[in-house]
Amino acid sequence: MKINTEIIDYFLKEKKVEGIFNHKIFSMIESGKILFEAPPVKAYERIKYTYSLFMSLLKNFKPCNFKIWKTIFENYERDVFDFTVYFIVGAPSPYDAMIRYDENNNTFMIFDIYQMSNSSMEISKLKKNISLLITHELAHILIHKKYKWPDKIGKQMKYLFFDEGLAHFLSYSENIEKINWKEKSLLEKKNKSYKILKNEMNVNKDKEFLIKGITASNYWDKYIAISGMFAISDFFYYNNNDINSLKDIFKKGPDFLYDFWKKYCIRGE
Repeated sequence: MKINTEIIDYFLKEKKVEGIFNHKIFSMIESGKILFEAPPVKAYERIKYTYSLFMSLLKNFKPCNFKIWKTIFENYERDVFDFTVYFIVGAPSPYDAMIRYDENNNTFMIFDIYQMSNSSMEISKLKKNISLLITHELAHILIHKKYKWPDKIGKQMKYLFFDEGLAHFLSYSENIEKINWKEKSLLEKKNKSYKILKNEMNVNKDKEFLIKGITASNYWDKYIAISGMFAISDFFYYNNNDINSLKDIFKKGPDFLYDFWKKYCIRGE
């Protein structure tokens, strides 16, 4: 793992963005676009603190839900290959963290420190959120190593359902084994997400449908990602919360999870 801090270092030194807004990283957020949004100068101290906290947590980082993590990603240490962590400011909401690839297929794990530096968040909660976010992005890297991005949009939807679903599941809580997925408020969120995804699939199957389904500003509005997460929780429940069942999902991949969802999760709707 390499760490690139040129963007955040420039901002913290100069307190301006003129020297960074044309960096190539901002053309990688969405394909065919250059996306940049300058952070407010008044957030400087919070950004500086969050950056320092992020760096300290990244050293010798251990993913959250490590027991489940090691069950799913059996060769975790071996399979985490070369990638570069970019600490930046300037990505627009909701792009606080992302995995991107350049034309040479180099892997970048990108964290926007301003987007993470929510001024209303307590330090303990900020630490937890950063740990969950790193866990989330590391999961993407391991998933992408095993499963490559497909060409057809129908396959792309299944891929995101699986990829984002598993990353969200592993980073939903620091102890997902204790989550009651049948609790009323979660059931309501699940049913709403399933319904929206099913309806959207009947109307739209284009790039905008995919982007909207994984990047909505409201966590629960990401209907592809959240439906994938709940499909995994349903599979976990149907297998008596057996951790080894989660290993099966990873081994069998996007089509398996999507077919399970269609057969068992939305039947009769």
